[in-house]
Amino acid sequence: MAGEPIDDVLEWSNKLSPWKQDALRRLATSNDLTEADASELLAMVKSASGFKLSVAAPKAVPFTKAHFGGVARHLMMRIMLQ
Repeated sequence: MAGEPIDDVLEWSNKLSPWKQDALRRLATSNDLTEADASELLAMVKSASGFKLSVAAPKAVPFTKAHFGGVARHLMMRIMLQ
């Protein structure tokens, strides 16, 4: 049995930097990034780039198959139907 398209996305996402994996997770679970999301992602990017931060960046939470639902599933189905 062939893998599901989400398996390809997971394989690809595992090669991304932690902040990109976190951004993908956020986009897969919500229609939009909030101001808080953008601030947290920026802190992760700065931390990964070696900037000294007054407050530690949040720990990145990578995208997993469990995050694939709702918005992400709808978008994947639209892509597959095109």
